[in-house]
Amino acid sequence: MELDERFADRVADLCYKKYQSLPKKGKPQKNKEWTLLSCVCLTRNAEEIRVVSLGTGTKCIGKSKLSADGDMVNDSHAEVIARRAFLRYLYSELKEAYSRRKSEIFTSADSTHNKCRLKPGVQFHLFSSHTPCGDASIFPKDAIPGEEELDWDSFSWQYGRKRKSDTESDLKPKCLKVEECLTSSDYKSPNSDLLNLQEGLHSNCPKQSEHCVSDLVLSPKETSTEKVTKSDSDNIKTDGEGTESSKYSESSDHFTNAACLICNKHSKDDEHLQVTKCTKENVPFTETKGQQPQSDIFRTGAKPVAGGGEDPLGEGAGYHSVGLFRIKPGRGERTLSMSCSDKMARWNVLGCQGACLCHFLQAPVYFSSIIIGRCPFSQEAMTRAVITRSSGVKDLPDGFHITHPAILQSNKTFVDGKASVEKNSTGRVVPSSASIIWFNSMETPEVINEGKPQGLTKKDYLKNPEKARSKICSREIFHCFMDLVKFVQIENFPHLKSSNVTHNSSYFDWKMTSKDYQQSWQILGAHYGSWSQKPRDLLKFTCDVKSK
Repeated sequence: MELDERFADRVADLCYKKYQSLPKKGKPQKNKEWTLLSCVCLTRNAEEIRVVSLGTGTKCIGKSKLSADGDMVNDSHAEVIARRAFLRYLYSELKEAYSRRKSEIFTSADSTHNKCRLKPGVQFHLFSSHTPCGDASIFPKDAIPGEEELDWDSFSWQYGRKRKSDTESDLKPKCLKVEECLTSSDYKSPNSDLLNLQEGLHSNCPKQSEHCVSDLVLSPKETSTEKVTKSDSDNIKTDGEGTESSKYSESSDHFTNAACLICNKHSKDDEHLQVTKCTKENVPFTETKGQQPQSDIFRTGAKPVAGGGEDPLGEGAGYHSVGLFRIKPGRGERTLSMSCSDKMARWNVLGCQGACLCHFLQAPVYFSSIIIGRCPFSQEAMTRAVITRSSGVKDLPDGFHITHPAILQSNKTFVDGKASVEKNSTGRVVPSSASIIWFNSMETPEVINEGKPQGLTKKDYLKNPEKARSKICSREIFHCFMDLVKFVQIENFPHLKSSNVTHNSSYFDWKMTSKDYQQSWQILGAHYGSWSQKPRDLLKFTCDVKSK
C-alpha cells in the first residue's frame, strides 16, 4: 500500500466517518463549539484500512488537579486520547494472543522470551485533524496558499484565542542570562534510579560561566539583558493566557540541557539538540517600499520548558524560537503535560506502546505514517518536530531506533474543527470541554470532562470509585496490564526472574522494570535536554482489582 496523498484522504475519510457514526454525546454544540479529532488506523494488506481507536479533545488539567491515585486523565488533547485508547486495543489483542486464540495483529508468544510481535504486514497510522500543538505548529504563514477559502488565521493558536496585536513590549527581544552552567550534576534524569547519567554532558560548552540566549532572538536589535538565576528560571511559570508568573511547582521534576541549548554548541561525546532560528534566511519576508521587511508565523500556546530556551516574543516571525520542547497551556493554571509535538517525537523513538507493554512485546510498536487533516500545515515543521529533533541519538537497545514515518496531509476538512465551525457561525465559538474515547473492543464510547467520566457526581465517586474512572486513565490501563501479567504468570517471563516485582508492586515499579525502554528513554532524554517530568509520587499506585 503506497503511503501517498490518496492514502491520506482514505484515512481521513474513514476517521471522519467513524466520528460521525458515534452518538451525539460529547460532540461540540452545533455552531458554538469546536474540537479536534485523532485516530489510530490499522492496515494489514493492500486494501484493508480500519480505525482501531479514536479520541477528541483540546483540554489539559492543571498541576493542582493531578491525582496520586492514577484515576485522572491528565492530558485530553485528541492525539493523546487516541494513543491511550490504542493501548487498550493492544492489551485486548495481546490477551487473544496469549489465550492461543487468533489475534488479528500479534503472533503467538515465542518460546525463548515468551513475547509476541506484530504479524508481517501489520502497520499503524496516526491521524489528526490538525497539526499537533507545540513545535510542529510554528512555521511561516507565507507557506499557506492565499487562495484558500477557509480562515487559516483562526488556527494561529489552535487551543486558545487569537493573539492580540503586538504591543511595545512584544517588540523588544528578550535575553536570558543564566549565571551558572547546567552540568551533569544539575540534570535530573527521569530514570536516575535505574541508570547513571553520562558525565561531562557540557564539558566542552564554551560559555560555562555565562550563557546568553541572544542567539535565539529573532530580531536583529539588541536590548538590555534580563538577569535570571538558574533557580529563577526553574520557577518561571506561564498561565493559560500567556502571561508569566512565579512559584512554579517545586514537586515537578525537570531535566534540562539548557547550557547547550542556549549556546548551540556540541559536546565532543554528545550530539545535543540545536535550536533553529526563524531568521530572514529561513522565513520568507515580504519587502514593501518604505517599510521594514515583514513576515509572520503560526503560533502555539505551548510554552517552553523552564531552562530549555525561551521565546523572544518579538514582532511577527520573531515571536517564537523553533526546536524547543514545550508544556501545554492550561486554563489559568499551568499544566505539566508536554506538547503533542514533543510526545510524538518521543513515540517516534521509544514506540507508542509505553514501558509496561514492552514486557510482552519483542519490539516497540511504531507509527508508519502521521497524517494531518486539511489545516495550516508545514512538511518541514512536522519533520523537524517529530523526526529531526531526535537525530543523532545512538546506542539504543535492540529494537529501538529513530523511525521515519511518512508525514502526509489530507485535503479533507473536519466538520467540527475550529475553522469549519467559525465559517458557519455568526457568534463566538469556543473549544468543547468534553473528550470522546473509543477503541475497537469498546461497545459504547466514553465521554470525559476534566479528566473524569462526564455526568458523575462526587457521591458517585465515593460510592463506586472504579466506575468513576475513565477507561484510559493510568490506573485502568495498569489494571489491564496486571490482568495480563496474572494470566501469563510472572514466572513465565525469563527477563523478570531476577527482578523484585510482584503482583503487589506499583505502577512505577513495573515501568522501571522495563529495562530496555528505560535505558532508551535515558539516552533520548539526555539528547533532548529539556522535558517536564511529573512527580514520581503520582505513579506509585497499585492494582486494586482481582484477576478476571
